[in-house]
Amino acid sequence: MDPIRNPYAPGAGQRPPELAGRDEQLDAFDIVLERVPRGRPERSIVLTGLRGVGKTVLLNALRSAAVRAGWGTGKLEARPEQSLRRPLASALHQAVRELGQAGSGHEHVLGVVKSFAQKDSAS
Repeated sequence: MDPIRNPYAPGAGQRPPELAGRDEQLDAFDIVLERVPRGRPERSIVLTGLRGVGKTVLLNALRSAAVRAGWGTGKLEARPEQSLRRPLASALHQAVRELGQAGSGHEHVLGVVKSFAQKDSAS
């Protein structure tokens, strides 16, 4: 293949011109974005794969779709040697900021974060 036209873009999180072969995951997430606000149950989506197959790029695309739909999102990277509390609090803070900028729903998220913090300090 011509290296100039080749859509493969090596490098962590480097978005290629096209997310080839990811239509199933993108469509499944679009369904989640439509069902959950209507109070409909939906299953989690789990992405797995070897390094370099595009999981981070796909996650970034899903995050962008969620933001466009008015969802607050956060990025969380858990490590075995680290407590989950700090990265989770950071991700929740990011979600609240996004909703605050969008102008809708941030009071609800702040209430959830407050409940989470109170539950954590009570245990």
